[in-house]
Amino acid sequence: MKLSCENQRITVVELYKSRMKPTDIVRMTGYKKKTVYDAVKRYKESSGTADRSRSGCPTTAATPENIQKVFCRIQRNCEQSIREMAKKLGITQRSVRNIVTKKLRLRSCKINRVCFLNEEKSRRMLRLLASARMSKVLFADE
Repeated sequence: MKLSCENQRITVVELYKSRMKPTDIVRMTGYKKKTVYDAVKRYKESSGTADRSRSGCPTTAATPENIQKVFCRIQRNCEQSIREMAKKLGITQRSVRNIVTKKLRLRSCKINRVCFLNEEKSRRMLRLLASARMSKVLFADE
């Protein structure tokens, strides 16, 4: 059973308070040495086990409401670009891309246009084949 970071810190601090050495805590609990020493250091600095405040600006665009909107739009039309989606939702492209990749765990891709062979391209390809600069060619009629 894997404990959360907060539970690990609480365990380490309680053992440390009971006058146990960090090396003994590592041996007894099986936690990583860095985990134990970091928890003890944090306890000495702040006299607690709570997470420190995070640096940077909190996310405002990746709200559950916006995540649901992006998900519904993708389900409705999976060929819509992230740029179009961002414009229609009124949030930045970077935020929409983060929602798609990190929150929804989807991968965006670009739709490529198919290029058909014309007479000039086919002659150029035959010359490349004849000069052995192109070794493998796959033709498909689909």
